[in-house]
Amino acid sequence: MRLINLTRDNYLKVICIILVCIIPEIIAWPFKQHINILGIIFSSVITLGFIGFFYGIFQRFWFVMLLAVVNFFFLAIANHVKFSILKKPIYLADLYIMHEGLKMYAKSMELFDIFMIVAIVTILFFASFKAWNVGTREKKITKIKVIFIGSLLFIILLHAILFLNSHLVPRGVKAYRNLGVPTSLIFFHISSMHLEKIDLNKAVYVNTILSRFQQKPNINLSKEQFPDIIFVLSESFFNPDYLENISIKPDVAPFMSKLRGEKPLNLYSPVFGGNTLQAEFEALTGISILYFEESIRMDEAKNYMITRKIPFALPNYLRTIGYKTIYIHPYIKTFFMRAQMFENLGFDSAFFQEDMTDLALANEVFIADSEMYDQARKFLDKDQGRPVFIFMTSIQNHFPYNKKEHYSNNSGVERFDIFSDKLTDEQLLRLTNFSKGINLTDKATKKFIEYLKNRNRPTLIVFTPDHLPAFDDIFNKLEYFPKNSIYLTNGFIYSNYELPKLEYPNELSMFFIYPLILRLASLPTTSWHNYMLNMINECPVLYNCSPDKYADLYSITKYKLAKEL
Repeated sequence: MRLINLTRDNYLKVICIILVCIIPEIIAWPFKQHINILGIIFSSVITLGFIGFFYGIFQRFWFVMLLAVVNFFFLAIANHVKFSILKKPIYLADLYIMHEGLKMYAKSMELFDIFMIVAIVTILFFASFKAWNVGTREKKITKIKVIFIGSLLFIILLHAILFLNSHLVPRGVKAYRNLGVPTSLIFFHISSMHLEKIDLNKAVYVNTILSRFQQKPNINLSKEQFPDIIFVLSESFFNPDYLENISIKPDVAPFMSKLRGEKPLNLYSPVFGGNTLQAEFEALTGISILYFEESIRMDEAKNYMITRKIPFALPNYLRTIGYKTIYIHPYIKTFFMRAQMFENLGFDSAFFQEDMTDLALANEVFIADSEMYDQARKFLDKDQGRPVFIFMTSIQNHFPYNKKEHYSNNSGVERFDIFSDKLTDEQLLRLTNFSKGINLTDKATKKFIEYLKNRNRPTLIVFTPDHLPAFDDIFNKLEYFPKNSIYLTNGFIYSNYELPKLEYPNELSMFFIYPLILRLASLPTTSWHNYMLNMINECPVLYNCSPDKYADLYSITKYKLAKEL
């Protein structure tokens, strides 16, 4: 049996296959420091496996080649654009982010997802059935069958090998340089399913460190005296009043500027311009996302919060000491699969857009921050019989900002005169719309704070942005980044009671807000919390941490994940 007939046409097909197999390596050109022959071969073999699989299904050689070239072409463009902006290659998780973003504009996205899944499974089933039955009547093994079955087994075997030996394969940009795009994309996804275990000797070392912090601070409060805690993670919040080389009248957020002057909170978000899930992970678990492989950070955070209960998470811990825990997010519960996550984090109740009625939109797309605060007020007005922890992630100030009539439906919007000879008309429009939203947040926050001032119960509010808005072009033109990090956010702390005298650095990594909240509320703490509170002064910003402190914190992080999860 001759599977390959070396005719002129087949020679042409072989050349075409070789060219298609090396296209992924062209995609990775920005990351290449040198030519890696092994990487090119490995990447080409994987690409060949997928080509063979789809050829076995469609049985149309030139159609499969066209399909591969078109996909690689768009992959190359996306890779080039992302690298030029963020200096990072594309990851498989980017497809998930793009899909979640589309949900904002397509309310029927879930039905579309179901339809696509059913359609793809049906097509693959019948196409595979067709490939398997080629030549059945003649009772012989055809080359279509050999190619299809061989490619399928190769893909399954590859995934199994990579999954079982994840520690042997490089990830991130290093993997792109050494192994090529197809291998890296597959491996990043597989790696996100792994939870690294800590060895016994390291566990003893970690326990030795934590044993030094067993002493709990003096807590004179009874459970009835524990303060209510409100934690606001505000979507893309940034005060444009802080910008230079620009004229903005009137002030955009005067009330919150005053609060910041009294008790500022400057946190380094783990992300810029998006991917809020990672900021939520840090704030609620006290674990830095920076310890995860860059290419799979969002997958790691999502998988941890979806598939596992996290006993040491802030809501779970507060429940153990008597708190009722509530999550409020005025957007759809399927976005980032939050409904599953927050049960594992320890929230007694979670309220999403689907659970709320008669909510006013701040603009054409998103629910107003004032409505989010009103939902919190309803819970605070009820006698819960125990202290309350409310965590809120807003949505009002999410992009887009480039529509001329973005706030035309809101009579409470302020008019802003913004001028800068450094910005284009399009950039001024985006900044103006953004400022209108921030001003609405300022007014809503002022109303909520005035409500808290008159409460009989002690109440602590922590307000922090999840990240800066994706205004890298505007920030660069106004020379904001040279003076301020792309990750540094500006929030505040407020209480209607006298806070304990506590000195902490002016700038902190976001994951430190978890233990800081416990200390500000004068709540009981564990040895891990005490260790983290000590690290606040020794290593306030993880980027600038000394190698030995960084290594210890890394060991403790792995220990918490491996032991608790």
